[in-house]
Amino acid sequence: MKFCSTALAALAALFATAAAVPLEARQGSTITAQVQPGRYIVTLKDGVDMDAHLAKIKKAGQKVKYEYRELLNGYAVEIQNQASASSFVGFSTLNVDPDILEIEPDGEKHTLATQTGAPWGLQRISQLGRVSGSDTSLSFTYNYGSTGSGVDVYVVDTGVRISHSEFGGRARYGFTAYGSNANDGNGHGTHCAGTIAGSNYGVAKGANVIAVKVLSDSGSGSDSDVIAGVNYVAQQARSSGRASIASLSLGGDPSNALDRAVQSAIDAGVHFVVAAGNDNVDASSSSPARVSAAITVAASDINDRRASFSNYGSIVDIFAPGVNIISSYINSDTSAAVLSGTSMATPHVAGLVATLIGARGNSSPASIASLLKSLSNKNRISDTAGSPNELGYNGSF
Repeated sequence: MKFCSTALAALAALFATAAAVPLEARQGSTITAQVQPGRYIVTLKDGVDMDAHLAKIKKAGQKVKYEYRELLNGYAVEIQNQASASSFVGFSTLNVDPDILEIEPDGEKHTLATQTGAPWGLQRISQLGRVSGSDTSLSFTYNYGSTGSGVDVYVVDTGVRISHSEFGGRARYGFTAYGSNANDGNGHGTHCAGTIAGSNYGVAKGANVIAVKVLSDSGSGSDSDVIAGVNYVAQQARSSGRASIASLSLGGDPSNALDRAVQSAIDAGVHFVVAAGNDNVDASSSSPARVSAAITVAASDINDRRASFSNYGSIVDIFAPGVNIISSYINSDTSAAVLSGTSMATPHVAGLVATLIGARGNSSPASIASLLKSLSNKNRISDTAGSPNELGYNGSF
């Protein structure tokens, strides 16, 4: 990490040397390590003509991966020829270019689920002795009124198996940064979507699910892909005019560009529910968990304890169940899996927001977040580690 309050220094030299050199930024910004050499996210100042700025970038033969016109007035770029980077007109002058607010390396985001509850069969084939204990049951009762009907929930994740029986035709493909559609080859996104809106496993059983695939089938992706997905959500929400929620069960190192994109989408009226993270550290150290206007979710277990892996702190807004959660999976249209993580807590709250909107009507993200917390189950969680002691609850609406 580096902090720098002066102008960007010798970018052309940086491009021509080590692949993962941290890039200094204006305004004392914190910068994360690159995913791949030569990939950067550039944020322009407000009012700068992006078309004019991009003309010189494209003329130099560089690849503009995304143009973030909805949220950032910025773009993601891939430097095509490291050897000739020092002669690249666009970037060699960025250190004195008054158009630029900030440049940051294109960092990585990843899923936030950990499979501590693997099927008993996997244990059986990996040990000599017999397996003891019982499998996870479906023996509980869910009381609800609102189903979140008519609310759109964008699952910004690894994609969704939209044909799964849990969704009953309410799921569809949206944006993908990988392949030709947003199908889920990982399972994480489908599991999250099932907790949000599944007919058996879901909180908001009438909500619509839109798959926004920004993470690969291996469960990781770049900040630029996530920003593109957030940009898509904002565009679609504005176009549809419907109440819209973005559920982000992902996280990673801080990214100012990603945080700005999420904040801009919230300012445009989209409700964002984001995972606190699974590193048992303060959640303010990761993006997008640290966006204060988003609803940041920590995980609790069946005994109302903070999950041992769950991040914490004052940036957390609310707790929700996140240990040994059963939901839909990708093996077939009826398959299920048990996963744990703040990734599993987050969709519970995304579903709660959908049902709250269904019951009370839509309002600004700030108003809905405030109402959600005011209706929460108070002082139930042990070991909050400085997090607000609020547990998601639908009994008041």
